[in-house]
Amino acid sequence: VLAAAVVEVHETTASLPSVIEIPILASARSERRKGFGSVLHALITELAASVGVQAILVCATPEARSFWLRQGYHTLAHCPPALATELRAVIKSGVMS
Repeated sequence: VLAAAVVEVHETTASLPSVIEIPILASARSERRKGFGSVLHALITELAASVGVQAILVCATPEARSFWLRQGYHTLAHCPPALATELRAVIKSGVMS
């Protein structure tokens, strides 16, 4: 296995956006920085769009944080205020347990 991911689609209420959570996306140490993670991310992004998901949430380890930042993600602290509020509501709702 070169790389793998776990993806969870969370259906929410009408007042909260549907969310895809990526709790795990990993590649073999010997295969890192070869584009496998980026390919998995692109496939997950396509999946999210095809099922009408409005947000993708990632919980990253310190080691993986730079990968996700390179993919265009932001830490919750650096999200626009309205988006941060929505994400906090999703987290607080318990949908992502």
